[in-house]
Amino acid sequence: MNNASQCHAGLRSVGVCLPPAIRENDWWPLETVRRWADRAIPIDTEQAQQGGDLDAYARALMEARNDPFGGSVRRHILDADLAASDIEVRACRDALTRANLTPGDVDLLVGSSGVPDYLTVPNVATVHEQLGLRRRCPSLSVDAACNGFAMSLEVARNRITTGQSRCALLFQSSIMSRIMPPDAPYTPWFGDGATAVVVTEGSPQTSIAAIEHGTDGSTYHAMVAGVPGGRWYDEGRVVWHAEQTDLARKMFLDTPAQAAEAVTGALERAGWGREQVAFFACHQPTPWFRSVTQAHLGLDKAAAVDTFADAGNLSSVNIPLVLAKADRAGMLRTGDRVVTFGGGSGVTYASVALQWGADPPTA
Repeated sequence: MNNASQCHAGLRSVGVCLPPAIRENDWWPLETVRRWADRAIPIDTEQAQQGGDLDAYARALMEARNDPFGGSVRRHILDADLAASDIEVRACRDALTRANLTPGDVDLLVGSSGVPDYLTVPNVATVHEQLGLRRRCPSLSVDAACNGFAMSLEVARNRITTGQSRCALLFQSSIMSRIMPPDAPYTPWFGDGATAVVVTEGSPQTSIAAIEHGTDGSTYHAMVAGVPGGRWYDEGRVVWHAEQTDLARKMFLDTPAQAAEAVTGALERAGWGREQVAFFACHQPTPWFRSVTQAHLGLDKAAAVDTFADAGNLSSVNIPLVLAKADRAGMLRTGDRVVTFGGGSGVTYASVALQWGADPPTA
């Protein structure tokens, strides 16, 4: 291996697996949709009138009431006889193919499964087995909700830059359809899918330049998966829901400050100016989240891609999917400076600054 002081970690490819089944808005009964249209999304009036970008986020939340589907149009849904690990394996194989690598090249596997096959048993074990990775290839599971991509990158970058690994395979998945009550108004916002990225030793011109992390546990009880009124191990069906709706609203309205903190920190660590950012890859929890966040950050010259309308919110899959879409469309060139921003329930949030160096698509 190279001397650790000379090592750089670069993102080499992005693989995607979106289930072929599409659920469009007409899947829900009209009576259910009418109930959603009558729902109220209360926002603290004083909080919404503080001006600036907080006001923009509050207005966007209130305007969402005009569409009972919250801006979502279609989403991919995983077949009932398949599990998260099935599409995780497919995404990993796609990423390896696009990087012109084989499972034998992988010496680190990191997984982020939003809805794993089993509790207390990480999906990385079965993905490792199905891919045929070497027994001595360590497999780690990251629990960071929508922030799993940045957390996994941190693990891979540290292993590679210290010379402990040379080729890391990171996968992300979200199959929220499994834990969504079908008549809940937020159910249409989510889809199913998986992505995977290959991270290898790279040059300074095509590498991860910086990662800035943050944590704010004040909204820990906002959005959770568990038995309503209890924990996941209590009697009843586990569903995704707002345990405290006031904290759910606060989680959104806290985003401007978190985005500014994380992105500013990543840019400072990388030594980049905002005008040098060629592409902004943002989390996709709503159709407006990226545009409002990008305007708040002042990344006016950066290109962007939105996936929410066609795929819904895919948790930790969102940012890799955005990168894959941009790459397939020819929007990213080697050396382009890319900045990401995303966060996960809990809340943890992060921004990654990287110089694009993924191989061009092979298919």
